[in-house]
Amino acid sequence: PPHMNPLTWQERLSIPFPSIDEEHKMLFDLINEFYQSLTTHNRTEQILNLFTQLRSYAQLHFENEETLMLKHKYPRLDIHQVEHQLFIEKIDEFEKRYKNGRLFLTFEMTNYLKEWITHHVDIIDRDYSNFITNSTATE
Repeated sequence: PPHMNPLTWQERLSIPFPSIDEEHKMLFDLINEFYQSLTTHNRTEQILNLFTQLRSYAQLHFENEETLMLKHKYPRLDIHQVEHQLFIEKIDEFEKRYKNGRLFLTFEMTNYLKEWITHHVDIIDRDYSNFITNSTATE
């Protein structure tokens, strides 16, 4: 049915940093909006607007995460930064293809976003969150 959100925030995805948690939830919401655009056939400018929102919000979120990792001397920061960079590049690529008429908003894109965010939050972010929690516990 339309308006079905493919991404549902689950408490198990929470990490002990409330502000980062909130940002993750917001990213989930933005990705769900892409899905809804797919089913409601939104106009082009609405979809381009979604690209802009997702990119700028993701960049803001990534900067916040990287600052946190830097502050706590997280050893795998570089790997995490590459993940972030690739995500932004992928958004750029999708947007370019969309603007050139070579990409209708498809499940290819929305599924990529869905898989990426779920894996990223669950696996990648949990890693730095565990690292920080453990290192601060030993101080």
